[in-house]
Amino acid sequence: MADSQKLSIDELRQRVNAISGQYDAHFAGQPRISRDPMLMEGMRDALASVVGALLDSKESPDRDSVLETAKHNLGLYEQEIKAITQAQSSGPDAVEAHRLATWVTLATRRYQRHFAGQSRATRDLGLLAELIGDLERLKEDISGLAAEFENAELLEGRQIVERSVTLYRAERVEIVAARSRSTLEEQVNLLAAVANEQFQMYQDHFAGKSRLSRRPDLLVRIITSLEEVQAQMRALGVLQPENASNQKNIGTVQGRLDFYRGEVEEVRKVRQTSSFDDLVAALGSAANQVFDEYRKSFAGADRASRELKQLNRMSDQLYEVAHQMDDLDRVRENDSNVANLAIVLDTLRLYEREYDEIRKVQVASTAP
Repeated sequence: MADSQKLSIDELRQRVNAISGQYDAHFAGQPRISRDPMLMEGMRDALASVVGALLDSKESPDRDSVLETAKHNLGLYEQEIKAITQAQSSGPDAVEAHRLATWVTLATRRYQRHFAGQSRATRDLGLLAELIGDLERLKEDISGLAAEFENAELLEGRQIVERSVTLYRAERVEIVAARSRSTLEEQVNLLAAVANEQFQMYQDHFAGKSRLSRRPDLLVRIITSLEEVQAQMRALGVLQPENASNQKNIGTVQGRLDFYRGEVEEVRKVRQTSSFDDLVAALGSAANQVFDEYRKSFAGADRASRELKQLNRMSDQLYEVAHQMDDLDRVRENDSNVANLAIVLDTLRLYEREYDEIRKVQVASTAP
């Protein structure tokens, strides 16, 4: 790499902007307690070198402008290092409390994206059951940590979990009731729609993807949901045997079930014959694919024209990767996996914020 003192003003400006981009990607809008102070220290040192080169260069309006920005950012990074160190001074228990609170937030955000304001009759009961299971596991983790350590973030996380689990269980009852209130003809169409959602989930999460990076339990969930749908279709067939659409739908579901059952065995086989490091690498690659799609479709784009459905899918895909990385972290500590998980969680928070911003812009654009 060329020495900073030999670079032109334009090249030094590019370095300042590159370091600023690192800050935006890894620190801006993120909770300090989860930040890496060593990364910030590296950015500060790199920027200090640029400032030194600028001070040694010939004075000019261009140089002074770049120097002013660099000095401002350098002061910001110094303050941020101190703030991060202070936030983390409570020790590793505070960092773990924040990690658990982050997972609570991500789980409840998933509920908001998939259930809030949606037609109950078409909602995914399998996803709802999984959210309840995830929150119950988090409740156990929070209770275990709270036995020795307590802070406001942990307390709030526990309260959110308790409220959410109660809400989600009640919502399941309401979804089942909403479906039962439909006419027989409506139920035929409704069950077809629910089955199509499961087919789409397979396309989003499995079709064309590396089997090694896929979560078998998600495919099992899809299979279970389709089995339940098929059982309801057959029950309708007894009540309405003349409905040709329903009979055709039963056959379609059976075909997919046969394929998915074979596929879940293939996914398990690949994972069982692969090393831990291979799995870590596959999950990192899967995350990068989602990052690439975001950069192409959302970064710097007009929010009014973005597709919330696409961002919803990408958030779910990244959540799946994070879920598996977290599962690995519970089994064995691996530096690469820990680093990758931190990046994925940061990105998930970014996607959730962007989802809200896009929705605000689009709601405002349609307001009378």
